[in-house]
Amino acid sequence: MTDVGVLKSCPNCGSTNVTVTVERQDVPMPEGDLSLCVFAPVLTCAHCGEAFTDDSSESIRDKAAQKFMTIIRERNDAKLRAANAEAMVDKRLPELERKFADVYRMHSILLANYDKAINDLTRIRAAIRELVSVTSDVDATGRLH
Repeated sequence: MTDVGVLKSCPNCGSTNVTVTVERQDVPMPEGDLSLCVFAPVLTCAHCGEAFTDDSSESIRDKAAQKFMTIIRERNDAKLRAANAEAMVDKRLPELERKFADVYRMHSILLANYDKAINDLTRIRAAIRELVSVTSDVDATGRLH
């Protein structure tokens, strides 16, 4: 405890022989079983021993509680935003699955068409080879050799 001077008068006996020390105080919070630890002025009467706090102590406790609640609110907002984003993904999942299925079907159709085109090209080449071989055996008059 640090003595920071003489202030105020005692609410119990009215003595002005009051000293101020800075002490640890636990401030209960409405969020669960939490409490904040703050260091705030405590006034002590040298005459009757009464310990009390004043407006400056209350202000310190209030500011600490407000800061704490702001942090909790920001964390809750972040959790809510994350949950909303996840819900949006969940909501869009069927749509994305349909789009993926459409793309997969298109891919399958393209592959099937590609395979058919390769088979057709192979048959056409074979037919051309056969025609070339047949025509190479025919002379200018149209007779086979």
